[in-house]
Amino acid sequence: MGTLQRNAFKVKIFQRAMRFANALTSLTNKLMPPPFRIIQIGSAYWQSRALYVATELGVADAIGDDEMASDEIADRLVLHSDYLYRLMRMLASIGVFEECRERHFRNNKLSDCLRSGSPQNVREMVLLHNSPEMSRPWFETLGPALRNGEVPFAQSHGEDLFDYLDHHPKFDALFTGAMESVEALTGTDYLDDFDWGRFERLIDVGGSNGSKALAILKRNPRLKALVFDRPQVIENAAADWRDKCVF
Repeated sequence: MGTLQRNAFKVKIFQRAMRFANALTSLTNKLMPPPFRIIQIGSAYWQSRALYVATELGVADAIGDDEMASDEIADRLVLHSDYLYRLMRMLASIGVFEECRERHFRNNKLSDCLRSGSPQNVREMVLLHNSPEMSRPWFETLGPALRNGEVPFAQSHGEDLFDYLDHHPKFDALFTGAMESVEALTGTDYLDDFDWGRFERLIDVGGSNGSKALAILKRNPRLKALVFDRPQVIENAAADWRDKCVF
């Protein structure tokens, strides 16, 4: 059948770039004294939690394209000014937001990804990863799971993830939004990277609203597509397809 890959050279360049990036990342482990590196890893959840809180509060959206004093941000969001300043300083120290002058902040490339209108918006993924629903299994049941072989999420919530999504619409919407935000980041290179026209049928497992399958169908109208996901996800996605497909 031969390879389906059309852009092998681009893939090789990407793989080499990733190997170089991984080598740079490993320098931290090599250069930092082991006890301090372990302490850094052990306290990393502080950073994650600070990022979650700033995302949940909408700090990046409040700042927008402007430079803004932390007091003004606090007034706009009805927050404690000094506590917000400490949170902003912590996040700026790890590269999220920029303290451009004393007690004044602006968005940068990282914090722009927390803005709701950004094409690279991943705020829902940050909110998902650090949500109470996803945090509890890590903090409460990961240890017991290693002893009893149970799934941590099911131990925390009494049912597996997808059953839980079925019974909790708000969390389901967050989960779906997070998946779609990451999917949007991949762009449309997948349309050109493979020779989809060599097939007759496409099966998209866990395809959510089927946006990728639909894009492939537009380029290859001879194809037929089956999108497989939870019943309510497919039901919600059907409206996007009614004008183009027969159900």
